[in-house]
Amino acid sequence: MSRKRKSKRRRRREAGAANDGATERRNDGTTERRDASQSANADAVAESASDSASDSDSASASDSDSVSDSVSDSDSESASASDSDSDSDSVAEPEPKPDPDGDRDRRVDYDVPKTGEHDVDAMAEPPSVWQRHDLLVLIGALALLAGGVLAYRSKTAPRTIAFAKLGLTLERPSAWLPPQQVPPPPSSLALAVGPNPAAKTPAKGELPHHVMYQSASNALGRLEIRIDKRPSYNNLRGALNLARVGRYGEVYWAADSSDETIKGRDWVRTRFRYAYKPDDANSPRVATGIEYATLNGGLVYVVTLHGSDKDADALRALIAPTLTVDPNHPAAVQNK
Repeated sequence: MSRKRKSKRRRRREAGAANDGATERRNDGTTERRDASQSANADAVAESASDSASDSDSASASDSDSVSDSVSDSDSESASASDSDSDSDSVAEPEPKPDPDGDRDRRVDYDVPKTGEHDVDAMAEPPSVWQRHDLLVLIGALALLAGGVLAYRSKTAPRTIAFAKLGLTLERPSAWLPPQQVPPPPSSLALAVGPNPAAKTPAKGELPHHVMYQSASNALGRLEIRIDKRPSYNNLRGALNLARVGRYGEVYWAADSSDETIKGRDWVRTRFRYAYKPDDANSPRVATGIEYATLNGGLVYVVTLHGSDKDADALRALIAPTLTVDPNHPAAVQNK
């Protein structure tokens, strides 16, 4: 009996030592679930060892071998589990946290230092010269625009040539046809009595000097210049109106006359309309006339610009500023 007790005690001590070693190994790298299963196996081994006290030493040895095998198997399982956990930890990397300032940093073209004091304005590119001088740029653009307008007008304006006669000087288009003498209009009494008598053209150097310059491209475009003796009565506006009525007849309309000063000389300006027929093949057309008249000693100067409304205004802008009168001309002084 004492031998059996000793063998039981020895087996218990061996089993206890094996369980202690297994427990220490389990604590190194196993989970709580594996610890629970191994402790359950150890309890089963102890119970089987107490129940089989009558077994021989070979049976106890085989039991201890089976216990050691089970412990080794559990250790290998725990080791493989720990390896798999380490592999999974090495493969699965943590996802980076979103950077709220990432978009803002990507919009910056240069590297901004993260630490230390730095001057942000020094790193920004300075504006160009044109951006820092907006007013100068605007002034330059306006100067270029004005220069272009003046250059266009100088290129498109017709060339002119000087006209000088009996103290009257002006600039007329040089590309127009040569001047033609304008016969005096017939009197109303002659027309009522009989046929229109032949118009009498004054001799060279005699008054009136009445010529017409015709445009080569526009049938209505004409420049009429009349230099005659001063009217015997001192009503220039009335004399001019009678001359227009005698020339254009009933199909004539005139606006109120106005005074205009050109180069220190007062001119009477009158705008009127009338029916004009260039030749027998054309039908009558409505033309516009702008008349300038002034007195110089014993002479009267009448300059009329003919055409459509637009053409007459263009001729006025071209010719009217050039009107000049010589008060000391011999013809003006002689006929005073």
